[in-house]
Amino acid sequence: MRPAEHEHAGCDRTMRVTRIRSRRTSPDRRNAFATLVLALLLASGLATAGHAAEPDAEILVWHQGWHLNPDGTATLTEKQHVRFNNERAFGDLADPRITYNVDTDKLELLVARTRLPDGTYRELPSYGRVEVAPGGVAGWPAFAGLRQAVLVMPGLEPGAVTEVEYRLTRSADAARYLVADVRLDHRYPVRERRVEVGMLRHAKIEPQVVNLPSDQYRTSVRSEGERVIWTLEAGPLPENPDEPQCPPWYERCPRLALSSAGDGHAFIHDRLADMDGLAGAVDDDLRAAATTWTAGLTDPQARLRALQEKLAATFSVVDMPAAWRTGKLRSAAECLRSGYGLPDEAALTLLALARAVGLDAQPAIVTTDAAWLAAAGQDSMVGAFIVTLAGDRDGLGWDPRYGRVARDGRWFGASVRGPSSIAAGAGALPAWNDPDESRLVCSGSIKIGADGNYSGALVIRLTGLFVTSEALRAEGAQKSRLQAIAKRVLPDVQVESFVVRELSTGRFEAELKVKSAAALPRLGGAWRFCWPADAPFGADVPLPLAASTRRLPVRLVGACTEQIDLAIEWPEGWEASITPRALPAVSRPWGSVEQGVTLEPARLRLSRTVRLAERVMSPATFGEVRGAINALRGESARLLVVGGK
Repeated sequence: MRPAEHEHAGCDRTMRVTRIRSRRTSPDRRNAFATLVLALLLASGLATAGHAAEPDAEILVWHQGWHLNPDGTATLTEKQHVRFNNERAFGDLADPRITYNVDTDKLELLVARTRLPDGTYRELPSYGRVEVAPGGVAGWPAFAGLRQAVLVMPGLEPGAVTEVEYRLTRSADAARYLVADVRLDHRYPVRERRVEVGMLRHAKIEPQVVNLPSDQYRTSVRSEGERVIWTLEAGPLPENPDEPQCPPWYERCPRLALSSAGDGHAFIHDRLADMDGLAGAVDDDLRAAATTWTAGLTDPQARLRALQEKLAATFSVVDMPAAWRTGKLRSAAECLRSGYGLPDEAALTLLALARAVGLDAQPAIVTTDAAWLAAAGQDSMVGAFIVTLAGDRDGLGWDPRYGRVARDGRWFGASVRGPSSIAAGAGALPAWNDPDESRLVCSGSIKIGADGNYSGALVIRLTGLFVTSEALRAEGAQKSRLQAIAKRVLPDVQVESFVVRELSTGRFEAELKVKSAAALPRLGGAWRFCWPADAPFGADVPLPLAASTRRLPVRLVGACTEQIDLAIEWPEGWEASITPRALPAVSRPWGSVEQGVTLEPARLRLSRTVRLAERVMSPATFGEVRGAINALRGESARLLVVGGK
């Protein structure tokens, strides 16, 4: 489970390209031109040899402020000056977006202009401000008040500096708490960073600074009338660009979080109390729906499952960043009638349906362990809102969209927080750090016929993160899952039939009958059998295997082990002219990779093991992992050519 990432959207700009027409030139002119180009390249190389490459953009000034006012309103301010050194950065920062709610917020655009390289200014023209609906919420009436002011900054060119400053004043009844959870650095360098938190003297706000050494920032406190102003100053902060599958920003980036709720316990108590109260608004339509959906069922878990499945099929969950929400929830009856709502509204609707048929149900919250800060708990740190059922010993609750919450491939690295019905420690969903807990094992044999088609049997065993047991309850889902794995084990394969041997939390085992969808490709007078390049585990534990230069660690879904053991048979009298290359074992602290190949008359056995023992790998470590796995992906390790003499 992961909380929503902070998103920085922007409109791409169209860049003009000047075309240079080719013309015939004399050899002397061409040689002179080549000499000039070479000289420029050499000069450029000498110029950059002793200096770091200039960043595409620099954030010269970045100030943010959150202030509680004596009248109960809250003021949010932001000021940002960005210098553009290259057109590549235009798409990221050239069109700032300010998200607000017209029903509760007053937006004042204080400064919006561009300082050109010659020192002159160009103010944002009236037509440069465009109001749009934020992506993901357009079309839902309950969120019609959300707006984004898009500022299309004028006069952009390398060397220009955009200056934007605005103030948002939020009404007193817009949200219960003043909260913030922000990243302090950026993908581009930040020269000057400043955050102000203005609180009333009696307010309980303790800003939390994490992932930033204490010697790299300064804090101060001053009094202004009825308020106390807490200030953080930092900078310069180096650029911190994201890389594929790096740890999330809240683990690796300087972060500041604050909440006027006091602490995470108070936040959870109040949020669950809100849901509990609104779930009590049960009308005749909601009660009738709950009764119809559970008709003929008596077991409490079966009834809650039926309610969840029906709700998931008819209710649209609207995800949006926590900062966009007003904090006001609609009643369960209203949500059910409309057929859509926020994640917590979906949970309170499921809760109301459960109580309408007499189930002893309570709300709960799933928090992502790495994102949760107990002293500043807030919605941005919540992974899911769920419903728990008294006496349910097989799971930790029910998610409105995904069903039962248990430690499997969907739910891990999180904790369930809430009702007393969850025993101490029972609400933990640890991440997958043991490679022996999560195993993908595929074994079996196939035989290639004289016509180039093959058939045979496989046994697939999955445990740990490779199993999402709730999603595999239906036969169609089981077949899709087995087919997807088989296609990563055998070329152009079809699953004819299967028998499930076991399906439980964290375990799935099945026996398959398979055959080729078509004859193998011909290679001269032989047949070409080539194992797929993508290993089965890669669908669940993806790796950035393309060539790249990394600065950040690689975060895996979890530690795991894959084992493939296949026997390939062919008619007597055939010969194997090409066989897969055996790869000696590579064994390191991060795990191991190996492939063994045994050739016998009319038979070849291929065994492969990939064991990833570390969930977070340094760039140097991942370089070894990538090299070992890419050796398996090479055609020489996957190709078998067999045929008659």
